[in-house]
Amino acid sequence: IIVLEVASAPLGASYTWSPSAGLSSTNNSVVLASPTVTTQYQVIVTNPLGNCADTFFVRVRVEPTPIVSAGNDTSVCSNSDTLRLIGSPPGGIWSGVGITDGTRGTFVPATVGAGRWMVVYTFAGFLRDTAYIQVRGADNLTLNQSICSPNSFVVGGQSFSTTGVYTINLSNSSGCDSTVVLNLNVSNPSFFAFSDTLCRPQTRVFDGRPLGTAGVYFDTLTSATGCDSVVQL
Repeated sequence: IIVLEVASAPLGASYTWSPSAGLSSTNNSVVLASPTVTTQYQVIVTNPLGNCADTFFVRVRVEPTPIVSAGNDTSVCSNSDTLRLIGSPPGGIWSGVGITDGTRGTFVPATVGAGRWMVVYTFAGFLRDTAYIQVRGADNLTLNQSICSPNSFVVGGQSFSTTGVYTINLSNSSGCDSTVVLNLNVSNPSFFAFSDTLCRPQTRVFDGRPLGTAGVYFDTLTSATGCDSVVQL
């Protein structure tokens, strides 16, 4: 809506506006115009005596309402870089969770975490469109594992058999880069040997069996580290 006004006219003059479409009045010095299409209005100003009239013209141009678009819905990983959103027509303002700069349209996935988030693009202060950003979670895991040599531990197709801290980069089920930190402790099996002398008919219990005959015997036990330990008698 715009205001059309005859700025200077004799006191008591009469006014005739045409066409009437889109006008709030046709006989006032000030009228409101809200045409739906570009229109040229005419106003005839007649003096109080009715013997003199002037005609004025004004053109009100109506621009088509722009189609505002926030773009297509999209999907990113929570550890992805800043996402730059592009709205149409340019010059609008972005708002919503995760938007750190409404003018530039910057969306930072790490500030919102996994989930489906709505962003709004506003143009000219009142024309709006929305889009949704699916933020997929990235996994950061720490594994503490102990094994016995010569065994190995496998993570993501990689085999590890030496004590140490390893960082493995993988892609999780959501397709996002994920990090696994492996704290691996590798223990070696133990071997113990001792001897004993008996006088007949004495026996020695070893491996749950009473022994009374000279010889070399072996037993396998589990050590404090959980690894096999071999004892020789």
